[in-house]
Amino acid sequence: MAIRQLLLNLVVLVVCAVGLVNPLIGLYGYVWYSLMRPDALAWAEGMYPHSVTIAIITLLGVWRYVPNYIHWLRNPFVLLLLLLQVPILLSNFMAPYPQLAWDPYLRFTRILLMCLMIPLFIQKMIDFHRLMLLMVGCLMFVGFKYGLFGLRMGGIRIDVGYGGFMSDNNTLAMALVMALPMAWYARGIVEQQWAKTVLLAGCFFSIVAIVMSHSRAAALTLGLVYLVIAARSKYKLVTLAVIVMLSFPALYLVQDSFKKRMRTLENPEEEGSAASRIEYAKAAVRMWKDYPVFGVGFGTHNWVRISGIYLGHANMRRHVVHNNYLQMLVDSGTPALLILCAQIFGGIWWLGKSARRMTKLFPGEGKENYPIMLQMSLIAFAFCSVFASRTEYDFYYYLIMCCGCWWIVEKNELLPAAAERAAHASAGAAGTEQAPRPMPSPVGTWQPAPAMVGPARTLRDADPEVTGPIPKGWRRPFTSSRLAKKES
Repeated sequence: MAIRQLLLNLVVLVVCAVGLVNPLIGLYGYVWYSLMRPDALAWAEGMYPHSVTIAIITLLGVWRYVPNYIHWLRNPFVLLLLLLQVPILLSNFMAPYPQLAWDPYLRFTRILLMCLMIPLFIQKMIDFHRLMLLMVGCLMFVGFKYGLFGLRMGGIRIDVGYGGFMSDNNTLAMALVMALPMAWYARGIVEQQWAKTVLLAGCFFSIVAIVMSHSRAAALTLGLVYLVIAARSKYKLVTLAVIVMLSFPALYLVQDSFKKRMRTLENPEEEGSAASRIEYAKAAVRMWKDYPVFGVGFGTHNWVRISGIYLGHANMRRHVVHNNYLQMLVDSGTPALLILCAQIFGGIWWLGKSARRMTKLFPGEGKENYPIMLQMSLIAFAFCSVFASRTEYDFYYYLIMCCGCWWIVEKNELLPAAAERAAHASAGAAGTEQAPRPMPSPVGTWQPAPAMVGPARTLRDADPEVTGPIPKGWRRPFTSSRLAKKES
């Protein structure tokens, strides 16, 4: 066993041991393993069932989060993801070749199950903050790895992926272009200057990796991300100039091959060009007309099997539709597409409203960066997935469940805190704050009475509640006979 594999096994063992004590750490460990893919770093991809082991260890502690099920079951993002499984399951039963649909779906259920644990385990602001930094850190590490390698080689074309859901250059570039705006706005949720610098460096190396991947969909999405970031900035032209300058080193090193790759968008003779994508899209629409409600089965395999009938020629290269919306439509039918669009575009709309609320309720505290991070990443996915089929993309489902986490955190923690802060502010402005009430004295303990106007004739007059012997230091009370004698 190599040293890298030994270290990997040791780290996973520690994560599992700590996950038995604290399942939240197990969930963090699963997300870390899925996004950073340490098995690929250790040259041990597929050799050990680490991901499954961490998942099982984490699920053993689900019972500790039973009280959180109330908010979990009311979460709209959780409900949409659960509702999406209904048309997908029906499409598997009604598929022309059911055995081709069940295998990918059973693999997908493990991802689905762990994704659903995210809003169940994470319902506090501090836990959500750590999750966001973990996700950004893992993907920025991948961007740093590929970007630094490309610069050291003087410019290369990245044709291979990394591992897991980033198994080829297109999925790798898509993950990085989705993570890029998250890292950009994550600089607003960290206080240390070194952390802000590291995140900015991660953005730079991720841009290098995206450009050198020569992914046309990622390149177009990168341009959209630039424009949206600049539009949201206070200093629009300066921000746009800065992020465009971050692209110059990579574009300069691979300018010839990059330009050649981008020209294929206009060349109908080039394999995989825009013309061939349109051909697959038209075939998908024709297939959907024959299977409008249930589709042909989840996982693209049924589409590949019967697409030759609608293409007019055999699908020898086993190409998918290259459009995530049409792929979901043809695989699982119209209801599945509607739910998917509700997840993506409904999430983008709601996160925008949440960001405006946070800016208004917590001015200057940077809490609006959390929904903006998620919104920008969903915008990148929504645009990039027009050119790629990603119905099983892990990172997308992590984002959707992170939106569910933010929905819970905002509703249960941030909005009540803002309401309490507003109540205190209005009370202070109106001058209606009450003086603190004195604490009651312990039972059986005598306390001197407050000062009275005029002398008290007796101890009982000074404090009628005092009973028992007269405390030392008080005068003997006047009786009526002594008082009459003194007055005479």
